[in-house]
Amino acid sequence: MRKNPVIASAVVALSLAACMGLTACGGSTSTASSSSSSSDSSSSSASSQETTSEAKAAQDAEAALQSAAVTNDDVTGTWKLTGGTDAKGADLDFDLFNKFEMVNTLTISDDGRFAFDLYEEETPGSWSINDSKLTLQVDEGESIEVKMVDGNLHLSLNGEQLVFSKQ
Repeated sequence: MRKNPVIASAVVALSLAACMGLTACGGSTSTASSSSSSSDSSSSSASSQETTSEAKAAQDAEAALQSAAVTNDDVTGTWKLTGGTDAKGADLDFDLFNKFEMVNTLTISDDGRFAFDLYEEETPGSWSINDSKLTLQVDEGESIEVKMVDGNLHLSLNGEQLVFSKQ
């Protein structure tokens, strides 16, 4: 599987920003306080500049992720459900799927059609890519926005958060 260099660099930038205290690593960008007020003032100013630079880096990384071009070649094929959560936030039960030999797939054809085969029910529709974003249009009317993250398709369907990996 080929990796998109824009996405790879954006992920690295987001990871760095996170570990510098902006998001998931749980760090803090504030500096230790000092007993001297002039030291506090310069620490606060330096901290503010660092935070602004780090926030800008995170914004740039997010913009790069969103501008990464998704092409027909990226999305066509058969995708298998490999992760996700139900509407209540609990992990999907893949042991149960395997026990009943349920194969949950999303097939995206190059003719503009797709079909979900989820929980023993098939849902057909059409798909399109506009502004580098994949949209699935279910024949019954629902429109589903799909994000490609690390080569996997992420979408929300009936309150479930689903992750599909290309087979």
